[in-house]
Amino acid sequence: DARFMGTTLSQINEAAPGLGGWLRIVFIVMGGYMVGAGVLTLYVAHVVMPRRLVGTAWTLALAGLLTVALMSAMNFVLHSDFRWVLLAPAVVWLAGLVCFALGDFRTSRDR
Repeated sequence: DARFMGTTLSQINEAAPGLGGWLRIVFIVMGGYMVGAGVLTLYVAHVVMPRRLVGTAWTLALAGLLTVALMSAMNFVLHSDFRWVLLAPAVVWLAGLVCFALGDFRTSRDR
């Protein structure tokens, strides 16, 4: 519903008639980007994280902040209907990061 922007959908279509088609392409690209990021995340979780390579925690922290945490925060700023659902990936990312960091702490303490 476009009313939250102070206009109606018909006014938007009149002012920018090609916007709907353009947005469809944008969302297809964004969807592909998200799926690609998910594939990369699964690879990192399966191959890189068990090896505990130097820089893994910082990389995961920064990647999560720039993707799921930012997405979730912006949905709250926009008062999106999906803001609470989209908080879940950020919470899962944060929980995973904490578990990974705790594993580093335990490993260094056991040495």
